[in-house]
Amino acid sequence: MKSLFSSSFFVGNRRRLRDAVGDGLIVVTANGLLQRSSIDGAYLFHQDADFWYLTGIDEPDVVLVMDGNKEYLMVPDRPAIREAFDGAVDHGPLSRRSGIKEVSDSKAGWERLGKRLKKTGNVYTPAGHRYTERHGIYPNPARGVLAARMRAAGDRPKFNDISSELARLRMIKQVPELKAMQAAIDITVGSVKEALKPSKRKEYVHEYEIEAGITAGFRRRGAAGHSFEPIVAGGKRACTLHNVANDSALKRGELVVVDVGAEVEHYAADITRTVSLGQPSGRQKEVHAAVLEVQKFALTLLKPGIKLEDYEK
Repeated sequence: MKSLFSSSFFVGNRRRLRDAVGDGLIVVTANGLLQRSSIDGAYLFHQDADFWYLTGIDEPDVVLVMDGNKEYLMVPDRPAIREAFDGAVDHGPLSRRSGIKEVSDSKAGWERLGKRLKKTGNVYTPAGHRYTERHGIYPNPARGVLAARMRAAGDRPKFNDISSELARLRMIKQVPELKAMQAAIDITVGSVKEALKPSKRKEYVHEYEIEAGITAGFRRRGAAGHSFEPIVAGGKRACTLHNVANDSALKRGELVVVDVGAEVEHYAADITRTVSLGQPSGRQKEVHAAVLEVQKFALTLLKPGIKLEDYEK
């Protein structure tokens, strides 16, 4: 599938960030791999969204440095044993994808950055995430590792958080982003309709069979996969909003909630549908009608300038 994003998209994003921050030293890191089980077993890699927005690069541990009108990438070397398993990192495609001419190995890059850090008191970088107790999620440590290394290389530089600047830039979607979002939506809709058409519903015995059908549809239509863990939950299990087990037997007469979204070049769809495995009961029809009434009313409120907080009320 041909990419919807050219290097000019990432070049423009970096230019807009410089306009928002100024000509100071900007340093942004990619995510790193996270251990899954054994020492060499990692979770499926997913790039830091801000780093991808600025570079289009999907490799771990790469660092972007923007210093006035100069910019370069630092790519860590891989030992031979890791290259055998994960492959070597070719600097050429990274340069062409990002539009950044200078790509150096980590050692040379950090020597260069270290000299600059000793001369400047300010570094602009997205702040490291913290453990969120509300969601029970630990952060990817890459940003913390970057900050620690810059402290060691410089003379106690002051870190200025540019998360808000990046968020404001990313809030306004450009044409390639809109196309990627629409592609993700179209793939999701097509796959859900295919997997849940009445003739197929009769064949399903377990929730994971529906999940498998939707997953196959995503991949066949060109998506990278799911943008989040898919949810297929029948009956009372659907009352747990993030029920991702998808391993229970299905029963005729149950309603089944399907909450899924395809991912296309880091842009996501998120669509929820509720279907009946058999003939819906009178009570199920009443509830459906009530939900539909509220949905139609909610759609009439959507227009430019409406704040999410007011809309939700």
